[in-house]
Amino acid sequence: MISLLRMLLRFVWLTLFILGVRRALEIVQSGSDEFIDHIEEGASGTPERLLARLHEALHQRQAHHTGRDDPFGEM
Repeated sequence: MISLLRMLLRFVWLTLFILGVRRALEIVQSGSDEFIDHIEEGASGTPERLLARLHEALHQRQAHHTGRDDPFGEM
């Protein structure tokens, strides 16, 4: 009887854990969607500027390593 109760409790814990992880992933996804929307609207907050600078630096590094323009024509 006790082993059955322990197994039931483990199942409940595992179910709650899986649902919790799924919910956390949904929150991250919605947050990233909102962040992308802010960037597309032209918002100029600190995170947006940081991401834009990082993007530019990666393109410059890629062009520097290949010795030619960016394959997407952005450089």
